[in-house]
Amino acid sequence: MNQTTKETRRRSYDAVLPKRAARCRLILETLGNRELTASEITEELVAAGRIPYFNRPAAHRAEGNRDPHDGRPP
Repeated sequence: MNQTTKETRRRSYDAVLPKRAARCRLILETLGNRELTASEITEELVAAGRIPYFNRPAAHRAEGNRDPHDGRPP
């Protein structure tokens, strides 16, 4: 791994750290005593306006539309 890659990864990691505690608190508040999946927690947070959007790929929803050879959409 070259030095530029290491520096870029370090900066990205350092940028995430301050947000980590707040995100953990938000998730735990949403959970309460309930058992929810990560998707359910995300849906609730988006619906409540606490996070702006789903921050993950939607590949699991489009499985049927993927090329069986390489997994990409046709």
